[in-house]
Parts: sequence; structure tokens; C-alpha cells
Amino acid sequence: RNTERIGFTGKIGRVRSEFQSADWVNTIPMTLYDVKNLRFLKLSNNELQGSLRSEIGKSIRLIELDLGGNLMTGNLPLGLAKLTHLEVLSISNNTFFQGRIPKFIGAMPRLELLYLQGSGLTGSIPD
Repeated sequence: RNTERIGFTGKIGRVRSEFQSADWVNTIPMTLYDVKNLRFLKLSNNELQGSLRSEIGKSIRLIELDLGGNLMTGNLPLGLAKLTHLEVLSISNNTFFQGRIPKFIGAMPRLELLYLQGSGLTGSIPD
């Protein structure tokens, strides 16, 4: 198993990044939150821990965010509400969030696919 820390410096030229089963050292690199032109971010099945930071809202062009199958905890950050282009959000099968589905989820204008099973969130999707 590769446990080498993956770091990013400078600009990432691609707008699609898939790191499924990347064997990172259990956290989302902070520099990944600063990629404003990122469109697709798939971080599923990486045993990622910790919380999703509010800085995810800086990736304003993000269309798909897949965090399924990790070990993340905490609350869904309000920064997600800034992702007005987001069409797909998967936080399924995490030790993720406790409590009710946040109101801003229902207000995301382009959200078409929402995967919450096994996330710890309860309730209905707010209008």
C-alpha cells in the first residue's frame, strides 16, 4: 500500500480529477480546495478521514463531487451552497454527517443526483 503523501503545487491543468483508491494519507490536500476551474472531483474509496472544509466552495465550477466510501465525519459545510453548478453530490457510505439534511441542499439550483445512503443524514430534502 502506498502511503506517500500526494501534494499539489502550482496550477492543475486538468479540469477533471479522479483519485479513486489513491491511497492518500487520509486527508484531502488543502491545495485541492484552491482549484477554481475544477469541474469533476471523484475522491471515492480512499479511506479519507476528517471533515469536508468550507473552502470547497472556492471550486465554483464544480459539477460533480464524489466522496462516497470514505471515513469522513463532521457537518456538511455551508461552502457547498456556493457550488451553483453542482449536478452530482455523493457522500454515501461515510461515517459522515449526523443530523438532518441541510436546507441549502434543497436550494442548489442544478443538483440532479444526490447520494446520501449510509451518510448519517436523516430527514427529507428541504424545498
